[in-house]
Amino acid sequence: MIIFGTGSNTVPCGITHALFCAHCSRQNEFDLLLTYNYFHLYYVIRQVGDKHYLLLCRTCGHGWKCDPQKVEPELKRPPIPFTDRNGVLILILTIGGTFFLIGISNFIANWLKTN
Repeated sequence: MIIFGTGSNTVPCGITHALFCAHCSRQNEFDLLLTYNYFHLYYVIRQVGDKHYLLLCRTCGHGWKCDPQKVEPELKRPPIPFTDRNGVLILILTIGGTFFLIGISNFIANWLKTN
């Protein structure tokens, strides 16, 4: 039985900006957040789909979407967790490592039979 599905996550980027909030009608701190959707296989192997950066007011929660091409150069590291960013790579390495170990064990078993 194959277990798969979709999910979403919101990650703080650790960047704040002091901007004027039209909803609060005053200067407030805004947090930069990343929301993204992902596809998962067995809840472990994840692949990120679409992602959106949001600037949200700390007081009222209103804000707007930001252009990822302008935001990502400001970030020191990608805010998406490693397992979500590289889920397919982890799957490929796991399958490759399994076949490698099977090959090594077969080689050793054959070598021990001949000696």
